[in-house]
Amino acid sequence: MVMHRLGTPSANRSDLQNRVATWLNIDPHSGFAPAVWQDNVGTVIVARKDRKPLLPQHLWSMFDYCADILERFGNGNGAPVKLYNRLAFEKWWQRYCGKHRQSQLEANKDINAVGAEKGKIYEEDWISIKSPYEV
Repeated sequence: MVMHRLGTPSANRSDLQNRVATWLNIDPHSGFAPAVWQDNVGTVIVARKDRKPLLPQHLWSMFDYCADILERFGNGNGAPVKLYNRLAFEKWWQRYCGKHRQSQLEANKDINAVGAEKGKIYEEDWISIKSPYEV
């Protein structure tokens, strides 16, 4: 994955906070992002190094995976290096994607039962989404 900062102009510092970019730049051993990625990040462009499509679901899943890793850092057991491999991510992805699929299926039932204006509409398709490794 590669990221490029656009240099967002703003006098309001809160406009420049970008937790997704910060967390995706976390050092795997310290649990902290480099200083340049911690504050006033602004808008970024994110792409895959292999030039394959980066789907919104994949970006959010990487962010949430980083969140899980950071939570384990907070437990005081050091770097959770056992999560730093493809197999660990794929197992995590199956659980993560399964939860989203179930939520989307339930929301679809609600929409069909009570009308779209009352049910949650999923903008991203979690039912047919493939793993980032399968794109």
